[in-house]
Amino acid sequence: MAKLINGIGKMNSKKWALGCGIFILLCGGGVVVAALQVVDFPIVANEAQKVQKQYQAAGLPWEQADLNTALPDADNGVSAFLEAEKLAGGNLLKEEKVVQSAIRAEKWAEAESLLREIAAVINLLRKSTQYKGFDFKRDWDKGARLQFPEYAVSKAAVRLLTYQALISARKGDIDSALLDLRAAYQMGNMFAGEPTIIAMLVAIADQSITLDAALRVAAVRPNDVAWLGRVRKEVEQWKCAIDFPRSMEGEAYIGLSTIRNLRGNPLKSARDISSGDASDEVYNDDEHIVRTGLPKGMIGTSFAVRWMEAHIYFKKEIKASDGNWTGVSRKFDEYSIELNKPPFKASQTLNRIMFPVFVQAGVAADGAVFRLDAVRGVLLAAEYKVKHGKYPKDFAELGFEVVDTVNGTEAIYKVKGNTLLIYSVGGNGVDEGGIRTDGSRGDDYVIQFPPLPRK
Repeated sequence: MAKLINGIGKMNSKKWALGCGIFILLCGGGVVVAALQVVDFPIVANEAQKVQKQYQAAGLPWEQADLNTALPDADNGVSAFLEAEKLAGGNLLKEEKVVQSAIRAEKWAEAESLLREIAAVINLLRKSTQYKGFDFKRDWDKGARLQFPEYAVSKAAVRLLTYQALISARKGDIDSALLDLRAAYQMGNMFAGEPTIIAMLVAIADQSITLDAALRVAAVRPNDVAWLGRVRKEVEQWKCAIDFPRSMEGEAYIGLSTIRNLRGNPLKSARDISSGDASDEVYNDDEHIVRTGLPKGMIGTSFAVRWMEAHIYFKKEIKASDGNWTGVSRKFDEYSIELNKPPFKASQTLNRIMFPVFVQAGVAADGAVFRLDAVRGVLLAAEYKVKHGKYPKDFAELGFEVVDTVNGTEAIYKVKGNTLLIYSVGGNGVDEGGIRTDGSRGDDYVIQFPPLPRK
């Protein structure tokens, strides 16, 4: 019995020793990882001067003047745009919703009456689009504290112009309808001039609203070839001014400005700002905005280095992409995945938060180009149908090809009875059939004629 107990004791001692060894190894590994995190900051920060030079040599914005957003008053449509919002009592969104309700209910007389009541507002919106662009005189050095209240208003403004176009079309006034469609599309282009991804996405939404309206104006007289031809020729004059590279350069600067103005513990401040907290506790107030240079602290400097390195890399990818913005988006996705693989580098904290936001931006930019071409294609096909009694069977018979700019292939062309679909298979590259019988959509970008009824 004594031998047995002694043997068990020896066995347990060996297991205990092995367990202690594993525990020490694991703890040691944790210490090593933690040490690597701490060591990461000075190593990265030490590269700051070199990376700054590379960043500036790449043509990326280091100071606010490098963004080149200023417009002379003679070219700036902001005054007319803001005056329209003021004339609407500061609530253009509410005015648009009221008209929208009447339009969706097909209460055309009521919609016309509502639009007549705000005719002066609509005239100012038209006037604002006759300038070269919009310059809201933003202080881009505010970084995370920048606000863009005009972006929500822009959609309401564009919709009001398109509602007026539809009312004019229903009265047979194609000239007035086309002028308002032109103004609406131009307004989207003018918002695209602001160097941010959110401005680009707002502009894309504005343009999508306008293109849908153009199809609805065409559908007022779907069997009138001259009418359809007028709408098509108008749309053919439009140029999509979406500038993805410029938007990314603006994001590079806003991110750099944000890092310069973090207060307290940059790790905590970066996380707070990502959740919408840009209070004075974590961020410099307007009177103490830092406008140039590298951050003073080691952690902030390492954030800036990682941010600049990433934008140098993507500047090269954008240049090499030859306009394939979807391909750049996929690079963003790959980069974001790599950032989130352990062991995590603390210096990449801000990049892990921000770069996933950019993943779909390139796909959206390519989609904007596709929609414009696809609307031209369906309008041409609608004219063909009036002349020949049926839609052309494919692009070859139409004599006009629409490229799926998202994927670099020919777009999908489908005829379903009296309906024509031209669509892109979207960012996932999968043909999900365009619009399904229930009206739902997958990832596809779809242009349909006649358009679906408004919901």
